[in-house]
Amino acid sequence: MMNEEPQTSAAWRKVASAAVKAGAADPAVADDSAPFGFATRTAAGWKAQRRAEALSMWRRWSLCGAACSVALLGIAVLVAKPSSSKPADQPPAVFSAPDVEVPVLR
Repeated sequence: MMNEEPQTSAAWRKVASAAVKAGAADPAVADDSAPFGFATRTAAGWKAQRRAEALSMWRRWSLCGAACSVALLGIAVLVAKPSSSKPADQPPAVFSAPDVEVPVLR
């Protein structure tokens, strides 16, 4: 174990000197601050994503509501019984107009 420590420190010094030569240790090059406008772009992107998620959820619920309405209408049409006041020779009308008396104007 004693032999490993000098080898790793020598390797570390070699890597550190290569980094200094490449300019990674230069304070002018290594700027840790975010680029100009980064926070604004990030906040705008987050807001747009939230708006898109809300719109997607609204579309999903609207489509589910429309599908349920169509299903209920289909069930109502299938279950509806024709009225017995119609003559037997006429086919039953599912959506028939109500009988209304129209007054004659003179």
